[in-house]
Amino acid sequence: VAPAGVPLGAALADALSGAPVRETFAALREGVAAGGEAPDVVLAVCATPGHRGADDVEGAAAYARLATVTLLSLLKEWVDDPAFAASRLVVVTRGAVAARPGEAVGDLPGASLWGLVRSAQAENPGRLTLLDVDESEESLAALPGVLALGEPELALRGGRAFVPRLVRDDASARLAPPVGATTWRLSGGALVDAPEA
Repeated sequence: VAPAGVPLGAALADALSGAPVRETFAALREGVAAGGEAPDVVLAVCATPGHRGADDVEGAAAYARLATVTLLSLLKEWVDDPAFAASRLVVVTRGAVAARPGEAVGDLPGASLWGLVRSAQAENPGRLTLLDVDESEESLAALPGVLALGEPELALRGGRAFVPRLVRDDASARLAPPVGATTWRLSGGALVDAPEA
C-alpha cells in the first residue's frame, strides 16, 4: 500500500519481484473481497516525498499530525478486518529512526509513527512490523530476506539489518574511583575525590 507520488512504493515493489502496489488499504481489501487471496505480508509505505527534516517545523508538525491520523485509521482497519487476520502489516518509513550511533533522523514526522505502531504492536502481537529503509540498492536487494526474519522492528542501512537489542556493558567504560582516594562522590557523571567525607 503506497500513496501515488511516493517513489519508495515502486522501489519496494520492484525489490519484491514486482509485488502489486495499491494506493489505499480499501483498494487492497476490495481485491481480496473479489476473490483474491490475502497476502502473507503487506507493506504500508509511510515515507514522505517532502517534510524530511526539521527546517520547516510547522510543516513537519502538521504532517506528523496528518500522518499519525492516517496511519491510526489504517491500523484500526487492519486489526478489525478478519480477511487479514493471518497477515502481517509492515509499516515502512524512510529515515525516521537512527540505526547507528551518530546517525541523524531525517524524517521527524515519520518518527512519530514509530511510537504509534509500537503501541499497536503491544495490543496486536505478531501482526505489525516497523521497517525503516535508506533506499540504497543494497537495502532493496536485502528486503525479501529481512522481511522473512519476523523481527518486530528493523532498520535497513546499506543492505544491513539493524534490530534493537540489549547488549552487555563495555567494562572499560565503567566508573573507577580516583586513584589513591579513600572517599569519593559522584559528580557530573564521574567519581571524584571527596576528602571532606
